[in-house]
Amino acid sequence: MDVTEIQTWLTQKIIFASKGLTKAPLRLDYNSIEEQHEIYVQTLDEQEKQHYRRDLKADLTELTQSNVIFQGAELRCPNCISSFWYPVEEMRKVILCRGCQTPFPLPAETEWWYQLNELVRAGVGDHGLLAVLRTVTRLFDGASECFFFTPSVEFLVYPSYPDVGEPKAKRELDLAWVKDGLFGIAEVKETTKLFKQTDYEHLAELAEMTRPDIVLIAAPDGNDDDLKKGSKAIRDKLGVTVDVWEWGPSQFKNSPHWIRD
Repeated sequence: MDVTEIQTWLTQKIIFASKGLTKAPLRLDYNSIEEQHEIYVQTLDEQEKQHYRRDLKADLTELTQSNVIFQGAELRCPNCISSFWYPVEEMRKVILCRGCQTPFPLPAETEWWYQLNELVRAGVGDHGLLAVLRTVTRLFDGASECFFFTPSVEFLVYPSYPDVGEPKAKRELDLAWVKDGLFGIAEVKETTKLFKQTDYEHLAELAEMTRPDIVLIAAPDGNDDDLKKGSKAIRDKLGVTVDVWEWGPSQFKNSPHWIRD
């Protein structure tokens, strides 16, 4: 590998190794969220900025209402001097300390802090959920009659006799969908560098079993050329009976039309 490929490989190794470390929940106040939001907006191109007319407070309210983000406050017990974070659902005029179990009054002018739902954090940070969500939004783009999908489809192998053992997962499919009468399946990674030859072979094997109209390999980050070899391997395996798509970083560069419109 050349220097660039080594750096990319090393970066991915460090990222995935860091995911195995114990993480303390990250909490941000509104000012910090506003700062991060402004940084994000500055990364958008001019066309995207023109279409971006969202209200940050309204967006944050929607996220707390749907429990994607939890709202709460970090309170210090005057008895044991311990500080704990309390979600708004647990807060009353009198708070029961999580440490010493001594009640104390809710301080005046309490500052709100926001924390990501742990299930959402694990899905995005550990299981690559964001890449799947970004793929789904683009598949939905242009649907005229119907669109529905299901993620994380497991193909089970059942024992020869019902009374002997439990079914075992043989293959897992990241995404399956139906759009305007066409059936598709997809393998999705965070970056093209994570695709292996066995991923293409397994996807082709599942395509032979499920007979989709479309087979998709997708990754928001990496290099578009990395997916061309994979799509060729799938086409060689399946022939012309299936339409094979490869979506690399260039496909994910711009927002879907239904968002911009």
